[in-house]
Amino acid sequence: MVGWNIWLFVLAVFTVKSSAREFICDMEVGWMGISFEKRIYDADVVVHVLVINHFPLEDELAQDFPFSYKAEVRVLCILKGGVLPSSINVTNIGTEDCSFTRIPLFHEYILLLQRNAKGELEPFEPNMHPAALRISSPNVVNILTVCGTEISLPHDVSFIDSSCSQWNGTAVTPCVGGASSVHLSMSSLLMYSVLVLLTNICIVQ
Repeated sequence: MVGWNIWLFVLAVFTVKSSAREFICDMEVGWMGISFEKRIYDADVVVHVLVINHFPLEDELAQDFPFSYKAEVRVLCILKGGVLPSSINVTNIGTEDCSFTRIPLFHEYILLLQRNAKGELEPFEPNMHPAALRISSPNVVNILTVCGTEISLPHDVSFIDSSCSQWNGTAVTPCVGGASSVHLSMSSLLMYSVLVLLTNICIVQ
């Protein structure tokens, strides 16, 4: 009975923390959005992958974010990013307070990645947009309309499998640049509100 009470207490704490996190993150969403094309344009790497393993993080981030992890993924097709092997690690998944990127095992995703200061690949999540998109997402068909995207295979794969061949013939010209979106952060809204308030005070005086 004591064991069940402890388990229920831990579950309740986690639920409260998760709910609080969702509320805080929702409150921070003060943006008009970043277009899918802009996110692709700004990402360092865009790949079609199959998630094959999860590993715990081994640095100080693991203490602050106990549900964070590193994932090993099989690269099925490279859509942006140059030369890559057929197996890569994506680190620091879930190490942002408002990260919504989730990549469960044995699922296929389009991953938007960035290289950190150590040269490691990690999720690219501008303004809290998740870095993982399901293959069935309607936005996926627009990837190769973005400048800088190009279909290629991992350097250690010598054949085009069905996962990569599905992208053939979908590139377009002219391509879409990175200025095709509107991004307005909460801090920008706050600064704008302060400026409006100060202006009104000056006018009244």
